[in-house]
Amino acid sequence: MKKAIVILLHLLYWFLVVIFFLKYFELDLGFIVKEKNDFFWPVVYGAFFNAVIFYGTCFYLIPRYLNSNNRQKFYFLAFMGFLVVTFAENFIDIWWIKEVRTETYNTATPSFVFWTTWFFNAVINLLYYLFAFGYRLPIDKRAQERREAQLEKEKLAAELKFLKAQIDPHTLFNGMNSIYHLIDQNPEKAKDTVLKFSDLIRYQLYECDDDFIELEQEIKYLNNYISINKIRKEEDATINVDISQEVDNVWVAPLIFTAFVENGFKFLSSHSEPERNVLNFELSNDDDFIYFKLSNTIDAGVEIVQENGGIGIENTVNRLELLYGESYDLEYGMKGGEYQVYLKLPVRKNNHSPPNRATGKK
Repeated sequence: MKKAIVILLHLLYWFLVVIFFLKYFELDLGFIVKEKNDFFWPVVYGAFFNAVIFYGTCFYLIPRYLNSNNRQKFYFLAFMGFLVVTFAENFIDIWWIKEVRTETYNTATPSFVFWTTWFFNAVINLLYYLFAFGYRLPIDKRAQERREAQLEKEKLAAELKFLKAQIDPHTLFNGMNSIYHLIDQNPEKAKDTVLKFSDLIRYQLYECDDDFIELEQEIKYLNNYISINKIRKEEDATINVDISQEVDNVWVAPLIFTAFVENGFKFLSSHSEPERNVLNFELSNDDDFIYFKLSNTIDAGVEIVQENGGIGIENTVNRLELLYGESYDLEYGMKGGEYQVYLKLPVRKNNHSPPNRATGKK
């Protein structure tokens, strides 16, 4: 349907060109005489030669040679095409003047007739070369943008698959270790932890294939992750969790908070006094944004470095760039003896609409 509309618009354009020249244009040579209507066929075949220049350049020379960096061949063929079309049109013009406007042809010198018609045809044909570039370049730009968007989408999909395959070995070993110790101490809690651990692995492997998922699912994953890790840390640290439950119809990129949560537990300080080891999680949202905050005390001299395995901060930042562009805020680093993370994401209301593009500071 769209292609048919484009074809109709092009036909309408050439029809209007013919009408314009027939109604408003005259040459001093005298072979354009509106009263006798002897300018009709020159306008028609003139429009045909203009169309040859336009469509040949737009849909053959530019995509085949210019866009493939074969510029020399493009310029050569464009120049030769210009000469062939212009001289062919000029030859027909001179024949038409000679046959239809014999009196004018006989009173003018042959060189005057030749160079006047050639100059007129050359100027018009050059204009259509420019029209071809003006028409084609935006098309190629849009096509390039679509290709880049598709490549980014494919890269993101591959990256997410890679991330899902990188289940942090610390999560596996620590989770299994926590369950092992609970089996004798608290069998019921051990069973509950096994279910949470199973849900955690299932989610990370199978339930986050889309670019965006419901925030409710991501919160359930985070709660399970935090709950399992708290089994090991809770006696030696103060862990505060404040996660909003008002998340109806809010969507977020899956596993986008995981790297920060992993690091929060991994690099939590190990002071002998439990009250000095503090880990705070906060996740909330309003109509426009999702807010994630994390802070944890850290031992003096410890540098936070992402080890092999796991969903690293660098990968997370790459995913934020691909999925949210410039519409997110992310700040992380040491501040006041704590490692702090602040992430603000635009709210999505479903899995298909683009994110809110409110610009933030990164």
